[in-house]
Amino acid sequence: MNPLGNGNLGGIPPQMRNSIQQAKQMMGFFGGNPQQIIQNNPILNQIMQQNKGKTPEQIFRSMAQQRGIDPDAFLRELQN
Repeated sequence: MNPLGNGNLGGIPPQMRNSIQQAKQMMGFFGGNPQQIIQNNPILNQIMQQNKGKTPEQIFRSMAQQRGIDPDAFLRELQN
């Protein structure tokens, strides 16, 4: 069952559906290599430069929590 199908189940707002689909497509295009995704996306590259000393996971979790999104629920949805 897709927890995004019915509102904000799992801590992910419905408007995140498109973002999750885009992230899945990017991961598939780059063979799931996060470093390649970061290097080829100017926005992600800028975020990494602004947060030097932090891992991509730390940055992701921090940004998700700032926006009221459960990072673990988001990651589970990416894996589906």
